[in-house]
Amino acid sequence: MAEVISHGDIGLATLLAFLRFSAFFLISPIPGNGAPPTARVALAAGVAWSLAPGSATSMVGVSLVGAAIVEIVIGLAMGFLLTMVINAFLMGGEAVGHQMGLSSPSFIDPRLPGQYTVMGGAFFFLALAIFALSGGPGRMLVLLYRSLEFVPPGGPFSPPDVVEMASVSGSVMFLTAVQAAAPMIASVFAAQMLLAVLARAVPTMNLFIEGPGLTVGAGVIGLIASVHTFAPLVDAVFIARMEEVARWLLM
Repeated sequence: MAEVISHGDIGLATLLAFLRFSAFFLISPIPGNGAPPTARVALAAGVAWSLAPGSATSMVGVSLVGAAIVEIVIGLAMGFLLTMVINAFLMGGEAVGHQMGLSSPSFIDPRLPGQYTVMGGAFFFLALAIFALSGGPGRMLVLLYRSLEFVPPGGPFSPPDVVEMASVSGSVMFLTAVQAAAPMIASVFAAQMLLAVLARAVPTMNLFIEGPGLTVGAGVIGLIASVHTFAPLVDAVFIARMEEVARWLLM
């Protein structure tokens, strides 16, 4: 006979919330993959202990195993959707790095899912720093609290349309990457056009020597000129993602 969760069992509500938050912090932007597993578990336990008891009265009778699976799925989905924003900046940095001729993978960090160029890593940590300094962790806690209100621990949950979620998330990720990388790509393209003109005007000019330096310099100038736009972009995209997560939880 399946084990049943009672309405007033705060301990089980906290346990289920802990599973949800553990799955969320497993792949969320903060604390990230570089944080020790014990730190992430302790963070999830602390947040669950603080937020879960208030939602215990909303619980309905369901199987404990089924409720645990649902909580893990919800946590992973929320963490994945937020992490996609940071990964969008990583993708934009990779596009810029290849455009600048810095295509050799030379950046290794445990917080990244692979080996990337210097520009990809720079975009990743720049977006992560802006997110951390602009109230991102506090908004994450608000999102977790709202998730307990929308879907109480052990309560019924209707999975959203996976196709719609994938299409919307993919389009937002691509658009964010383009917005982040467009100024630098434009400046590098202008430098390459200048090199093409110089090659025709000065045939004796050695483009293999001057070309890479000019391209990298143009990319750096584009980064300096556009970095002030990163903060509002990161802020707007994360707010939109959190509102989208809340909308999917209410479906």
